[in-house]
Amino acid sequence: MTVTELLDTFLLLALLLFCIWGLNYFLNKLVFGPSNRLFLALSIFILMSGIIFLMYHGVRYIDDPTTNYSIYILFACLWWFAAGYLLIQLLSFFIWSKFLLRDGAGINKLLRDLLSLVIFIITVALITHFVFNRSAVGIFVVLAVITIILGYSAQNVLRDIFSGIGLNLANQFREGDLIKVMGLLGVESAGIVKDINWRFVNLLTADGNNLSIPNSIVARQPITNYSRPYPTRGIKITLPLSAGLSPERVKNVLISSALSADKIANHISPKARLIQSQGEINTYQLTCYTKETDEDAMTDEILSIIWYQLKRNGLIEHTEEKKYTATQIKQYLQKTDLFSVLTAEEVTALAKNSVVGHYGPPERILEQGQKSTSLFLIMNGGVDAYITSNNKIMKIASFQEGEYFGEMSLLTGEPCNARIVVSTESTLIEINHSSMMQLFNKRPELMEKMSEVLVMQTMKNVEVSEDNEKLTINSKKTKIARMAYQIRSFFRKKVAQK
Repeated sequence: MTVTELLDTFLLLALLLFCIWGLNYFLNKLVFGPSNRLFLALSIFILMSGIIFLMYHGVRYIDDPTTNYSIYILFACLWWFAAGYLLIQLLSFFIWSKFLLRDGAGINKLLRDLLSLVIFIITVALITHFVFNRSAVGIFVVLAVITIILGYSAQNVLRDIFSGIGLNLANQFREGDLIKVMGLLGVESAGIVKDINWRFVNLLTADGNNLSIPNSIVARQPITNYSRPYPTRGIKITLPLSAGLSPERVKNVLISSALSADKIANHISPKARLIQSQGEINTYQLTCYTKETDEDAMTDEILSIIWYQLKRNGLIEHTEEKKYTATQIKQYLQKTDLFSVLTAEEVTALAKNSVVGHYGPPERILEQGQKSTSLFLIMNGGVDAYITSNNKIMKIASFQEGEYFGEMSLLTGEPCNARIVVSTESTLIEINHSSMMQLFNKRPELMEKMSEVLVMQTMKNVEVSEDNEKLTINSKKTKIARMAYQIRSFFRKKVAQK
């Protein structure tokens, strides 16, 4: 083969690669999804078949017969590889991505790679037999010898490889599952399965680290799959408390705390049990359910809520708690714009009937859509308001010391329009519906006065131009009348229910 013929051969291969690149470019523009690779493999196979057909029927690229035959052999080999690649893509598209997924089985990347390797070896054997007219037995003999050599020199690697194949065939877990592996010396490793390759199972831990465990270790150790049969898993929290506390009250607090946690799945009811009584200690067990991957964060959330609820219900003592007198509560209520229309005697009565509670993060005070008849005033601390829209939780506001929330639920019975979550330790004054009813029964005109305060509070941040001033005044009057009607209707309904 002369230098010119060699350059012509390289030019032909470069032209072939350019054609394949062009096919891939246009297919990326026209075909999307898993079928893209299938169409590329089919296009390459058709292209190679066309070239082989032309060369077989006498079309010559180079005049020298020997060189032309060598080029024919080269393209014949490429045709077989194109056929093997097409077979791999057909299996991937119709079997792995269609048939098995439809049946819910699926197949791991490791097994797909193994099958692709088998197809590649068979393709090489077919090329040896049909293109070079040689026996393919020699290839398998060489592979057997290589396997024996590797078996002695790389036992650990082979052990991991075959363990990985066994894990995929057993299908105990798949990518995306949350699993826990009991490792050496009893150390547990938990995380989301990101990949199962030839040597390792790669986990994404709760700390955001990548943990690679050799397949051979995973295959020998007990595995807990938290994602099967259902993604919601049970968590048990054990809590020792004083034996002098009422078990019924403690259980109610535990269940209420679990229901208030954001990380808990509310469609399965939590369970609280007294599992041991020994001396002055009763041991309780709270079982709740979650989809969260970080068990420590969930436990922290629930235990924090339990502490605050136990404290509020008088089940544990806390020497740092600040006590508020009725006089202090009265002075605070008098500073609130909503109660500015009340007399001193009315504020005193309201203060006596109010409840002061100490809350802490991440307690949930109100839930979006919840029916509530209480108003909460923030003496100190702060809370955040969230709404759920299109399955996304968004923070819309924050309330700090001196502000209040829940006024519409208290006065009109409207469902809560946002979720209220404690952002920092807070002291809240709760005023319920019955306290307001006593005031309205004595002075019905308070309904109109408080309606005016609410409307003014709502519109105080709205800028009003001179042209729209008259319209705005009429709008305020209409809103005040509508608000007063809602308040009267709600409180009359409550009276009728009694």
